[in-house]
Amino acid sequence: SVNIAPVTKGTATVVADGAELFGYASGTSTVFNVTFGGKDHLRVLVPNQAQVQGKTGSVAGRNTTAVSTQTAGTAFIVTVYGVDARENTIDTDTTLVTLIHNDGYAAAPGSKALVNGATTFSVTLVTVSTGEALSASVTGGYTPGGSDPVPVIYAGADHFQILVPGENHVDGSPTGKSGTPSARTAGTPFQARLYGLDVKNNV
Repeated sequence: SVNIAPVTKGTATVVADGAELFGYASGTSTVFNVTFGGKDHLRVLVPNQAQVQGKTGSVAGRNTTAVSTQTAGTAFIVTVYGVDARENTIDTDTTLVTLIHNDGYAAAPGSKALVNGATTFSVTLVTVSTGEALSASVTGGYTPGGSDPVPVIYAGADHFQILVPGENHVDGSPTGKSGTPSARTAGTPFQARLYGLDVKNNV
């Protein structure tokens, strides 16, 4: 006898092929079901990624670590799965999941219940970034999960911004700036800065 440990949820068979060694014809077992294990962690997938159940390692639970670049102010879909230690979806689970990000000027995605072990969030990031990660958590049962970093680029030319001494530009903020203009002396030149911004105040 041999020990067999399937890792991917679904139907499976066991095949024995001894033709080369023993001269026997190959044999195949009856089809059997492989079910998911216990709750383990949350898997967060972003655009350009697809779930791969049963896949572990450095690219666990997904087909790639490469993600699609997103545009500031444009919504995209993030999918969260509740999975076992082998990345199989817990199909029966309805746990409430909270998704967060670190973009201080974008709306929080909020919380949604898993449906058949998965749920989707519409996310709109507004600040240009080389890589914004999103993380999902629950109050219990699963280890929190984080996404691969999502690059965010500016949304295209929209308007000019003029800043005077005492003001600083801030990407993605509602006003696009911080600080308070300092007083100027009549007749004394000063330097103003001009920025070309997108609709979300990114340079």
